[in-house]
Amino acid sequence: MLNLIGFALMGYDKSQARKGGQRVPEKRLFTLGALGGALGTWIGMRTESYTCIN
Repeated sequence: MLNLIGFALMGYDKSQARKGGQRVPEKRLFTLGALGGALGTWIGMRTESYTCIN
């Protein structure tokens, strides 16, 4: 269940980013991943073409 929520949150966050809306805080995404939704969050990142800039 947490994986599904993580996947949905990543999709929602990406859609908000495209529209210039309010994003999901990174703290919430990382906490969800740590609690057991890491796979769903990772798949969401890959399907939504998230980029990491370091």
